[in-house]
Amino acid sequence: MPFLSAVCNETLRLYPPAPSTVRQAVVPTTICGVPIAKGTLVTIPPWAVNRSRALWGADAAKFIPERWLEGNNAATGGADSPYAFLTFLHGPRSCIGQSFARLEMKCLLALLITRFSFETAYPDQKVGIAGFITIKPAGGLRLKVCNLNQGKGSDNRLRTED
Repeated sequence: MPFLSAVCNETLRLYPPAPSTVRQAVVPTTICGVPIAKGTLVTIPPWAVNRSRALWGADAAKFIPERWLEGNNAATGGADSPYAFLTFLHGPRSCIGQSFARLEMKCLLALLITRFSFETAYPDQKVGIAGFITIKPAGGLRLKVCNLNQGKGSDNRLRTED
């Protein structure tokens, strides 16, 4: 289960479902010494923060679930700051469904990988990311899904209609 949690955390770090969000300053403030006037719209980019080399190191763009298992900062994925992981944001405006989303992801992934095998329908396809409010595979992603619980020698591919 720890490795399952690590895989989910690393997936959420590299592919936050909402790659950016906007907040409006309700009072004059500063961000890193830059004055922000009341009413200013500020973009918060979890996609960029979660991949920042300054926060995550030289391997920030690599999928390394072990970063959530090893070392003194394993709870933060190896980052020195708990604010380096912005997928669910932080503070009073953070995602109220964070715990549920994490648990749901782990449950679904555990169920799916124990009952089905997955492979891309087009192995040479380069998968890109699309979307702005939420992300998704650009152009879709066709998969071959096989039921692992059916007897050997049978046609265990799932049937779908296009």
